[in-house]
Amino acid sequence: IAAIGGPFEAAAERIDAKGLDVLPGIWHVHCHFREPGHTYKEDFATGSAAAAVGGVTMCIDMTNNTP
Repeated sequence: IAAIGGPFEAAAERIDAKGLDVLPGIWHVHCHFREPGHTYKEDFATGSAAAAVGGVTMCIDMTNNTP
């Protein structure tokens, strides 16, 4: 990442990622957290936690519920 631009201040920790795939955070731009109305399926807490585990850094909720 430091090779892309800079100058950057020294990081607290340096990780050797040689031979690994390094991906940016992913945006999920069409998700349904089912709030309000259908939280027994999913809510903001469970949906965003699941997204974070998968490397998603931003979610845009599309309403698909009642009311």
